[in-house]
Amino acid sequence: MFFKSSILTIIIAVLSSSLTGQIRLDLKEGCNYTHGVNNMSDFYGYAPSEDAQQIVKKILDIVNISHKRFQVIAGNVNSAMATKEGEVNYIIYNELFINKFRQDVNQEYAIYSILAHELGHLIQGHDLGEKDPDRRARYELEADEFSGTILRSLCSTQEQALFAIRNLNSTIKDPLYPPLSAREQMIATSWRQRNQDILKGKLVDPCGETIVLKFGDKLKSSGNLINNARGRIMGDVMVITYDMDNLPGENRYKTMMATPRLDDLSPRSIEWQSDPNQPGKEKRAIWHFARDGYSKAQANQSARLGLASFKENRVPKARAVWEYTPGAALLALGGLSFSRAGKLKRESVELYDNTYAEFRNETADIYQGSNPSRDEVYAAANDIHRQAQTARFFGALGTAVGAAYLFDRYLKDKRGRIANLHFGENGIGGRLTIGN
Repeated sequence: MFFKSSILTIIIAVLSSSLTGQIRLDLKEGCNYTHGVNNMSDFYGYAPSEDAQQIVKKILDIVNISHKRFQVIAGNVNSAMATKEGEVNYIIYNELFINKFRQDVNQEYAIYSILAHELGHLIQGHDLGEKDPDRRARYELEADEFSGTILRSLCSTQEQALFAIRNLNSTIKDPLYPPLSAREQMIATSWRQRNQDILKGKLVDPCGETIVLKFGDKLKSSGNLINNARGRIMGDVMVITYDMDNLPGENRYKTMMATPRLDDLSPRSIEWQSDPNQPGKEKRAIWHFARDGYSKAQANQSARLGLASFKENRVPKARAVWEYTPGAALLALGGLSFSRAGKLKRESVELYDNTYAEFRNETADIYQGSNPSRDEVYAAANDIHRQAQTARFFGALGTAVGAAYLFDRYLKDKRGRIANLHFGENGIGGRLTIGN
């Protein structure tokens, strides 16, 4: 709250790092984080902890403001207070109050939230002696907005950013403060806004962990056009960046996430930040892995995740049984032709050996009457032999083409069964899985 006492004099000696005893502070005005008036008339300050000074410095570094413009003092204020003397800004905090939030990492963000709120007043130039209730309430919400933005930049979750405000004593009412529900909403809204700016690439997130999405490289032989695919874990989402090659004269592509065929990792909630089927550099997508039931550790799988983009008519897919039919039919016809070639050859050899070669005399009885002459027997045997050769040629051709067709389909089928491909539209979670 905005606090007013008698005289504005902060004894500078309290800021000395060598100070071990308490020094009385005479405060004129300030803003106290907790609701309600501090009933004490006397304030005492002493040297701040190194931890508190580092927290203030980390907050100020985010907004690129030198910490030298701010002095941190430990004191017997209710919680934390912002005050000012001339051009010097002061943050006074209650060590016992702050220590209540040091139990675990979730609660520790509350310390950052409280001190960020107080710094927000000073950075935004709020009049700490303002008496108008509406303007004071607006100042509080602006400081809460600053706090929510800072907490997201410090890698907190939304719940961690709200821990401090949710643990204030809600029974204390103060007409100079907005209701706690409004303050909580402001912190949540500003946290989400900063988070969205980061997800959309407007700001760089210092908290994310980047991994290379390697699995897409296994699809290069199948025509994958994606390069430099990387994922950055940000809270409960993975922000994916990638480059997509452009093929000359081609304007129809299909882009998807890829996982190994027999893998149970199944990205469904994929939100494309721009048209995924258009080439470009530094394109983005967001995988909401928490929506799909995965933890951060489960999503952080470099070798099991990839991105893939293909010409629309060249998306690898597992082949249906009927697609093997032409090749199988050609093999069967080739086999039948070989069988017929063998039969015809036997007929030709039998006619030649048992008639033409056996009975060399043209006047032999076998050539008399209505029987074919010896020359006609030779011509018939030769004609059957040519038919056998033709059948053998088409048998070999059919077998070769059929085998090549089946082998080609096998290779395409094998490539198609390497991966499961997953796509999403506006986070709805559309999915295409191949190879099953």
